[in-house]
Amino acid sequence: MKANENGRLELLGTPYLAGATRSLNECVALATKLGRISLAQAIRMATVNPGRFAQGRGRILPGAPADLVRFRWAPEDERLQIVSVIAAGEPVV
Repeated sequence: MKANENGRLELLGTPYLAGATRSLNECVALATKLGRISLAQAIRMATVNPGRFAQGRGRILPGAPADLVRFRWAPEDERLQIVSVIAAGEPVV
C-alpha cells in the first residue's frame, strides 16, 4: 500500500483504494463538522458501533476490558487531540 500525492491510500501498482490515511481522531472531528452531528454521536460511531464486531468492545461496562482514550476537544479549530490511551487496562501513550 502506498499513499499517493493526493492522499489516497492505494494498493501499490493498482488504482484500488486500500484504506484511509486519516487518523481516527481526525475522522471523529471531521464528522462533527461535515456530518453536522454532535461530538457524542461521532464518538459513538467510532467506538460502540464498530465494537459490536470486536467482542463487544467500545463500551464502558463492569468487568469489560478498559479501552479508553482521553482527549482534548477544541471545537473552535475542530481538533480532537489525544491525551492518553489505555488498552486492556494498561497505559499505552
